[in-house]
Amino acid sequence: MKNKFSFLIYLLGFIFLIQLNACTRPEAPVFEMIRDISLKERTKDTVTLTAYADFYNPNNYKMILKKADIDLLLNGKKISSLHQEFDLIIEKRSEFSVPLEATFSQDQINGNLISSAINILLGRKLTINYEGNIKVKAYGIRIRVPVEGESKIDIRDL
Repeated sequence: MKNKFSFLIYLLGFIFLIQLNACTRPEAPVFEMIRDISLKERTKDTVTLTAYADFYNPNNYKMILKKADIDLLLNGKKISSLHQEFDLIIEKRSEFSVPLEATFSQDQINGNLISSAINILLGRKLTINYEGNIKVKAYGIRIRVPVEGESKIDIRDL
């Protein structure tokens, strides 16, 4: 009888340790890059760019992408903010892409006409920096994932 009781205590302790290990906090997805920046629309006054932010989910379970809050900077100056809501299921141990879209004033790119003309003649590219985060959720736990990147686009495309 005592051996059965001891065996039961050890078994319950073993099960408790396994459950404790399984309840670890989810890891944050890993930001990889911003890619496929393209011009969606251009009017006399505004420019709309689209892009994709690529991530990897290292967890053994699904997550849900809830939100993206990212600022766009041109030459260190903020030109636009994008705030997008999602309800996107992220598969376990998989790569995923977040579609992004930002609209900003044409004047913010052109600055003054002389520097824009020089950049066009020299074939220079604009550097756009991305700073912000996405928010994901897993088992009721919200995780903020930082997004920082840089992309170059040809000024003639705008």
